[in-house]
Amino acid sequence: MNNLTTYLANIKDPAHQACFKNVLTWIDNQFPQLTLEMRYNQPMFTVHKTYIIGLSAATAHYAIGVERSSEMKVIQAEIERLQLSCGKKVIRIPYELPLPTELLQTLITARLKTKANCHNFWMPSPYH
Repeated sequence: MNNLTTYLANIKDPAHQACFKNVLTWIDNQFPQLTLEMRYNQPMFTVHKTYIIGLSAATAHYAIGVERSSEMKVIQAEIERLQLSCGKKVIRIPYELPLPTELLQTLITARLKTKANCHNFWMPSPYH
């Protein structure tokens, strides 16, 4: 699946699909320097061809994927405040929650700073 339209069409619940589109649109509007592309069968935002964040749709939530577990520290307080479920490098956000703009703003801003001089898709392994 390399087409965003097809990806979105596979989100069967119209409310979930609208929520997911809203997240993509918000990121696109707030960070116009990012490029939205389909990689690894999911929507991802990149800058100068390097990964910033990825998103994926699930049945009850959407997930935001980060590249390194240490990046979760930047948004830990917001994760706890919103009582979000998370894994080592993923944050799960229930569709019924309002768009977590503060979390997204903080995370993406930190990612852009971290990857300012990186031109590989992934960070070199010493940074993981």
